[in-house]
Amino acid sequence: MLRLRERFAPGGLLHYGQGKWYPGEEVPRWALGCFWRTDGEALWHDPGLLARVDHDYGHDAVEAGRFMQRLCAQAGLAPGSSIRPGEDAAHYRAREHALPLAVDPRKATPADGLDRVRLARVLNHGLDNPVGYILPLAWDTVAGCWYSTRWEMRVGRVVLIPGDSPIGLRLPLDSLPQPAEEDREPERDPFEARDALQRRDDMPQADFSRSWGGVAQQAPADHAPAQPGARKSVVRTAICTEARQGKLHVFLPPLEHLEHYVGLIGLIEKTAAELAIPVIIEGYEAPRDSRLLKLLVTPDPGVIEVNIHPAASWQALVDNTTALYEDARNARLGTEKFMLDGRHTGTGGGNHVTIGGPTPADSPLLRRPRPDPQPGHLLAASSGAVLPVLGHVHRPHEPGATGRRGPQRDALRAGDRVPADARGAGAAAVAGGPADAQPPGGHHRQHAPLGVLHRQALRPRHGQRPPW
Repeated sequence: MLRLRERFAPGGLLHYGQGKWYPGEEVPRWALGCFWRTDGEALWHDPGLLARVDHDYGHDAVEAGRFMQRLCAQAGLAPGSSIRPGEDAAHYRAREHALPLAVDPRKATPADGLDRVRLARVLNHGLDNPVGYILPLAWDTVAGCWYSTRWEMRVGRVVLIPGDSPIGLRLPLDSLPQPAEEDREPERDPFEARDALQRRDDMPQADFSRSWGGVAQQAPADHAPAQPGARKSVVRTAICTEARQGKLHVFLPPLEHLEHYVGLIGLIEKTAAELAIPVIIEGYEAPRDSRLLKLLVTPDPGVIEVNIHPAASWQALVDNTTALYEDARNARLGTEKFMLDGRHTGTGGGNHVTIGGPTPADSPLLRRPRPDPQPGHLLAASSGAVLPVLGHVHRPHEPGATGRRGPQRDALRAGDRVPADARGAGAAAVAGGPADAQPPGGHHRQHAPLGVLHRQALRPRHGQRPPW
């Protein structure tokens, strides 16, 4: 991921999130993301302030508290705006009392299961010691500023839900009053016209504090009468700081507008620079927006899946895929395998090609959603032509619906064989790409061609030790 960031997004932001959760697995898998702005401006200026997951910086709850206090000061909020949650002591004491007398509850190995490991970790940390810090935070669309509210619980304090996830995913939201229907933030219209993002250097420094609202006292009842100028409901989203394994993690709340996300990231980096504390950004990803690109690396069973960013031309797609193959080889990863009968093929973990536009309004599939009467044409789009139809493919080496011979309306994958009548002049034109999908000599390539990959799974090369 570090190589990919240096190649594609020098000013990008590294994000550590949760990936897919497969049946039979106790916890979700990881997902490494890199986000960067399309206008060339840096989303995160100093890479040294992004902590590495393989380093132990010695951070603990003290650094988490200092960071949150400074973050509140930078935001113009009172130091008491943050909340120090605690673990569910009653739950863990009950689990401890249920163990046999000869078992030490503070000692556990992975063979004992996640419940025992979690119990030992919590007991060794101490039920009364701080786990992290929470700052309820939301954007006020009417006032045009950030604001926070206090969380008042029936038990008198915020008690986290037991689990292994970050505290941002263990918040007791069911114990908070439900927001009124008029206070729910609507989803942003994907067809809404959006202005260019503001450069951070052009933002007045005072805006980092003046644009943030004050703390509003939570009403004691769910349906308290509204007062002019008063906050209507309790904020149910929060930014969290937590120290785990010697590293400080900052959990981001879900946001609907990219402008708010960029401003919050700038505030976090400014706080990290003043305290000289590198942080790991986790939590919710940035909102989907055409002004922001994303590269994602996730694990699939047996392979590593890489979702690269969209390309605006055929040459850009070739360059991106070539660079991805080069970095994969440097990490001792490959994109091909040999089947039991000796055939050379791809890893089978992707090879999908996604076609659209930079924005929903620019997508040819949405702008002209008409079927083409010729099913042999490929689903292709360029600046001057729109061919929105699925082609029919031959995949006789695979069982199931896509393995039948004959025309089928199926999602075309890179490496699929296309009949001769489906390959006309311009039928496979993807932003200036080759019209004939057949390789020279008529030999069918079982594995994915180098120039048409949008998502390619990576797996360790044969005979080499994986880097992890």
